[in-house]
Amino acid sequence: MRGTRKSAILAAATTSAALAVAAVASAAPSEVIPGTYEGKRAGVKASVLVEEGGTGRLSYTVATSCGTSRGRLSLDATPAGALKGRRSAKRATVVARITPRESGGLAGSVRVKGTRTTAGEESKCGGKRSFEATLDASSSPQVAALSGHYAGSGEVGSLPVSFDVAYDERSGGLAISNFGFETDMECWEDLDGDGEDDTLVGRISGLEGEVAADGSFTIDYYTPDDESNFYADGFIEDGLATMEIEVSGYFAPDGTPQPGGLECDSWGETYTATR
Repeated sequence: MRGTRKSAILAAATTSAALAVAAVASAAPSEVIPGTYEGKRAGVKASVLVEEGGTGRLSYTVATSCGTSRGRLSLDATPAGALKGRRSAKRATVVARITPRESGGLAGSVRVKGTRTTAGEESKCGGKRSFEATLDASSSPQVAALSGHYAGSGEVGSLPVSFDVAYDERSGGLAISNFGFETDMECWEDLDGDGEDDTLVGRISGLEGEVAADGSFTIDYYTPDDESNFYADGFIEDGLATMEIEVSGYFAPDGTPQPGGLECDSWGETYTATR
């Protein structure tokens, strides 16, 4: 039984051998944090309200060859995860397209096509401007709902877990920091000489990750030598975090990670934490 368990762990480590740092599940491109995104570049100023459910509204001021164009557009989600809006009037057509940026925030463009009359003659005019916009975190219900310090314990061993969630301006998303926990492990060595494999309490701290807009998160951390793995997969809703935590690798007698130490692993346990 334990041999099968060890083979599975080794297979997972081999598959993920290229990972030397935490690999965390970030929000998919279509999972933009709801709130107001503000952007300004030469010739354009934009404010994008992203609503829960994927729709939104755009307020814009754009410099074109027709003059300054100002207005508002309703935005609908596209199958590709972008937001798109269009408005046609007698004198001009305005089209906007906005997509999530991999590094966080939004990238968008506003295109105006119209006509103008000069000395009684009508001619075409317009322009296209691009912008990038960042979230005003204070405007986001998601940031308010998910941010904070969480603390709790495991359902079986009642060992502690805690972490912090906050908006990270650098990544443009919600980040987990100070993720730490204790967990029961079974080791592959007989420490007390009774002929049986012994147990140890693993103590892990300082892990980081990201939280998707829907409250889900995954932390899958491999030590630089690829010999130890600390895994957590969870979901946050209404101030309650529920997660599965599992570890495998090498540890010092005090339960902290140590290259070349005691080889131990846990069987996985459910933890809950409240804000």
